[in-house]
Amino acid sequence: MEKISIIIPNYNNAHWLSTCLESCLNQQGNFTKEIVVIDDHSTDDSWAILQDYQVKYPNHIFIYKNKLKGGNQARNFGFSKSKGDYIQWLDSDDVLLPNKFSKQLTAFSKNAAVDVVYSDFTNWERNGLLD
Repeated sequence: MEKISIIIPNYNNAHWLSTCLESCLNQQGNFTKEIVVIDDHSTDDSWAILQDYQVKYPNHIFIYKNKLKGGNQARNFGFSKSKGDYIQWLDSDDVLLPNKFSKQLTAFSKNAAVDVVYSDFTNWERNGLLD
């Protein structure tokens, strides 16, 4: 079974963090997933939120504190911890649409020469989809 690693750098984004994580956890399909979150020295409640999620989902959520500082350092550190066949880069204020991974894996399966599959984005706040 294919494994998808979702790598999420986080810095002081406690407000959106749960929404982001829930959108990852809710992805359904014939794959496994790991959610690797690298906290980048947050000073808000982010770390407590991450710890709560890790306790609830110990087989899916893996949290680390960035050894250095900065978003790119956090992404690289997360990548070094990931074990997936596919990588999903995601920021902690982003939300994945339902079935995103299933649709992308279908696209991969249709052509073995494909290396990258991407999708469009939606500004949920501007389009009135979030309150």
